[in-house]
Amino acid sequence: NNSNLFWDNTNYRLGIGTSSPSSQLSVYSQSTSTLTITSASSTAQDAVLSFRTGANPSENFKIYVDDSDSDKLVIATSTSSNLLTIMQGGFVGIATSSPVSLFSVAGNSYFSGNSTTTGSSYIGGNFNIAGSTYFTGLTAGSVPFIGASGLLSQNNSNLFWDNTNYRLGIGTSSPSSQLSVYSQSTSTLTITSASSTAQDAVLSFRTG
Repeated sequence: NNSNLFWDNTNYRLGIGTSSPSSQLSVYSQSTSTLTITSASSTAQDAVLSFRTGANPSENFKIYVDDSDSDKLVIATSTSSNLLTIMQGGFVGIATSSPVSLFSVAGNSYFSGNSTTTGSSYIGGNFNIAGSTYFTGLTAGSVPFIGASGLLSQNNSNLFWDNTNYRLGIGTSSPSSQLSVYSQSTSTLTITSASSTAQDAVLSFRTG
């Protein structure tokens, strides 16, 4: 049945579903074409696809389903047990076999282009930014602060920076001077010297 199983003895190629194989093994179908690797052992045995190169071939990369670890899909090398892990629930991990979110990176990461995050991001180590950073959830004039549960937050009606006139507003988003403090009840500015020795609480006026 040459149209479905064919050996090209000139180029040493095997065709499945084709009589014109274009590589050592060519699989062709006019519907969905599937290559299945099954480990049917009753004990934990992985289904593995291995990539090898060299005159004396050694394994460079392998893709396998980790039967002993919740059937995660893993990309690894001969020297690294885990480069990329995809869990059954869709979580993806780089350099970790236990991703805790849709995308988890264990180690340093580098982005040379734009990076857009529409959901939450968790950073457990250092975060270095060489370019510009944009927060679409914040508005112009926001003075961001860390809110509940570590959330980057804003409260423009009570803390606002007017970058056109270089004015800071506390209790107002329309500061009328370099520092404007506004309250609908009693507005108090407190100066405290809390030293255990005699130290004055001073408000200084300077010109010139």
